[in-house]
Amino acid sequence: MKLESNHIIKSREEVKTFLARLIYALKDKHTRIIIKYDRNSEGNKNIEHTNRFTIYDLNPDKPPEEFIRNEFSKLTIEEYMYCLEDDLYPDRNNLFVFARLYEEKGYVYIKPRVNLITTSRMSIIVISFHYSTIDINDICFPYKNL
Repeated sequence: MKLESNHIIKSREEVKTFLARLIYALKDKHTRIIIKYDRNSEGNKNIEHTNRFTIYDLNPDKPPEEFIRNEFSKLTIEEYMYCLEDDLYPDRNNLFVFARLYEEKGYVYIKPRVNLITTSRMSIIVISFHYSTIDINDICFPYKNL
């Protein structure tokens, strides 16, 4: 995969800050996990590359929100790929994009958003958690093996 013009590489510190916010939100039992299952962009995708298929394929037994909470809590800076500007909400922070390799399954493209709803409530929106439709290799990860 090559870096596209709309891909932004954040500093290690910025990625660490995002991951710390994500972990903070995940530790709060009141944080809502909202999984985007039926997105317009999934309309033209092969079903194997949709959020719904991937989540249930990797996790047939647990509730999806529990699975996502567990998987997101293990995200690392080494799995960070790049950021994107949010086309739907340009006034919001960039979207952080990660990928995790699942043995025998391939890479999963991961795009979470952490939202502060009120000073005491947060939500994590799972924009993407699907098998990758693009080729991913080690050069796609700016902080891998550093």
